[in-house]
Amino acid sequence: MELQRIEKLRKDTARKEALRIANEERTLAKDAKKKAEAIERQAAEQEFRQMLMEEREEKLEHWRMREKKIEEQKKEKKEILHRQSSKWIDEPDLVKRAMNNAFGNLPLSYPK
Repeated sequence: MELQRIEKLRKDTARKEALRIANEERTLAKDAKKKAEAIERQAAEQEFRQMLMEEREEKLEHWRMREKKIEEQKKEKKEILHRQSSKWIDEPDLVKRAMNNAFGNLPLSYPK
């Protein structure tokens, strides 16, 4: 009877030890899985951030090119206006030229 009780106690102890080891292994496996998922999640977040940064850079470059194009168009218009305005005649000068053209070829005759 005593031998049976000792044998049963030994079996219970062995079973409890096996359960403890199994629990530890499960816990370690869960921890390892969590760490792997965290690393994977972190890599995905980093990739997402990188993609956002690239998109922002592309948008900024597009904006800069657009602003540069607008600035070039303004400069071109200003240059055209400058070239055209160099051909313009001031109003007093215009009157003088008109008078010259109208009456410049006619001899002025004064009554004698």
